[in-house]
Amino acid sequence: MDTIKKFALFFSDLHLGKGDGLDEFHCDKDFKALLDQISNDHKSDEIDLVLLGDVLDLWAVELEGEQMDYKVTPVTELRKVEEIIRAHGDVFKALGRFLCTGEAPRRLWYIFGNHDHSVCHPEIQKRISMEINRGGNGIREEQIQFRTYYLDTKLKVYAEHGNQHAELDVMAYRQFNSFGKECPG
Repeated sequence: MDTIKKFALFFSDLHLGKGDGLDEFHCDKDFKALLDQISNDHKSDEIDLVLLGDVLDLWAVELEGEQMDYKVTPVTELRKVEEIIRAHGDVFKALGRFLCTGEAPRRLWYIFGNHDHSVCHPEIQKRISMEINRGGNGIREEQIQFRTYYLDTKLKVYAEHGNQHAELDVMAYRQFNSFGKECPG
């Protein structure tokens, strides 16, 4: 009898865009194939799939009819997420398939980065979760977690995006001295 192993798999800085010239991600099929291969190779293992920030590149999505200096609101950010979903639907399908295959529990941890920090908004999280579970894959709500960092004491792993070192970053963390709701990355 095989024993269940647990491991965490990390992806960072995919920078999914809306499929235009600013979109840095062009590996949808390869990403799907990689997740399928991992699913096949580790059917009986418990896996935490950690998307470690800047998965969506909301900074690089220009909205039709909007000036680049428009006010960032949950409504405009949700429109950007919709553009990214249209361009990279296969990535979201692959994530959903990954979560519902295998014999042991699987979870997706979406850690916000600086380019997708708006994913901290509950409506945006709801939309991303809905897309991952499109077609009623049977994914349970607790299988998709949105957080500012990943921590697994069993694996003895802590991870965050790391955007506090970006010199020109919108968020300044010079006064950072404790962890709270807004982890600096």
